[in-house]
Amino acid sequence: MGDVSTKNVYLSDILNLWDADKSAASMMNLAADLFPIHRTLINSGYKKSLEMIAELLPIEIEKYASGLKAWDWTIPNAWDVKEAWIADSHGNKLVEFADNNLHLSQYSAGFDGMISHNDLMEHLYWREDLHDAIPFNFLYFNDSGKWQFNIAFTSLKKFIDENYHVHIDVEVYPDFLRIGSLYLPGKSDKEVIVSTYLCHPSMANDNLSGIVAAMELFKILQQYEDRYYSYRLLILPETIGSITWMANHEEQLDRIVAGLVISNCGDSGPVTYKQTYSGSNEIDLIAGHILSQSKLETEVKSYTPSGSDERQYNSPNLRLPVGCLVRSGWSNYREYHTSLDRLDAINGKNLWDTVKTAVEIFDILDSNRILKIKVKGEPFMSQYTITYPHYYEDRKGLGANPLKVLLHELNGKHTLLEIAEKWGKSFQELRELAWQLQEQGIAEQII
Repeated sequence: MGDVSTKNVYLSDILNLWDADKSAASMMNLAADLFPIHRTLINSGYKKSLEMIAELLPIEIEKYASGLKAWDWTIPNAWDVKEAWIADSHGNKLVEFADNNLHLSQYSAGFDGMISHNDLMEHLYWREDLHDAIPFNFLYFNDSGKWQFNIAFTSLKKFIDENYHVHIDVEVYPDFLRIGSLYLPGKSDKEVIVSTYLCHPSMANDNLSGIVAAMELFKILQQYEDRYYSYRLLILPETIGSITWMANHEEQLDRIVAGLVISNCGDSGPVTYKQTYSGSNEIDLIAGHILSQSKLETEVKSYTPSGSDERQYNSPNLRLPVGCLVRSGWSNYREYHTSLDRLDAINGKNLWDTVKTAVEIFDILDSNRILKIKVKGEPFMSQYTITYPHYYEDRKGLGANPLKVLLHELNGKHTLLEIAEKWGKSFQELRELAWQLQEQGIAEQII
């Protein structure tokens, strides 16, 4: 719950001045630039992508060496693909990594040799429900020599020979897990985190949409000088990245008061908020309030142990108040985890609507105060400059006027959002009146 701004400027004021069309175009352009790059947990493509982001946003890059323990996990080696293909008995390449970087499952082991048709089928994966889609697959933390190619179901008809030449040339080497971090200090050292993942290869909604949306969100936060909370952006490889960051910043975890994981947010599904584990943290209440008032199609979902890094932040011995902002979300749209998740699966307006929703959530979070009237009995309002409703102009009684609501409710026990929800009032209107009451010494901030 935030402090009072002496300038009486809020995050929503910055949002109202933002150029939504320019923002939408900028996000789509960046997604297009990042799309062709092959990324995984640790590799040269991930490093290149993070360096491109660093040219647009002043992130610091934290590095953690391969082999380093992160709680129950161990940071893996880097994995780069030089080339990978399957050729028939005549030397015709039937599958080639160079054509689409989803063809080879992440962290497949190297291999070169002839293999029978039946044996090859054990190393191929396809989806019969999406005939033209190349599935995305991974063999993370693979020390057993496994390898796998992913193909479109329609490609199966090309495999008619008895034997095939399989060639997988990969480079596995010690490197660093890299996390991009941007810290925006506020008046309080209490932190709000925004987490998104960069490790997926060429798929637009999952998760270039989350990357570009989170970056745009922080461009807006940078312009807000009256931040009460401190805000931190984390760009990392999914799962191992969030675990590594928390394991190396344990002393900071108690300072986290709220957070959002942002991913899969550029498609046309409803703007969806997935609650924290408890479902009753402040960010859950705020997100529910914002989505209930939105003109967009929206949905609030209870916490489930599937999804993205919100699982790590909400794990049993942490239970951090971190929710998740998505649109259709994981597995809930046709293109998910396939080559169909191209740039045309997302658009700038959908991305902007997600960013706008996140800003609106943080706008309330950063200024959702608890205040208390300083005098006993009803304040003598005639001595102040705040306009008090005349009796004959307010025949509907207490609930009719926002100022009367505040004068009745500010007892140091309820947030402005709780009061707004109880009386069906605009949070923004109550916030402005509360600022005036505090400015004139009628009320004081408790929290």
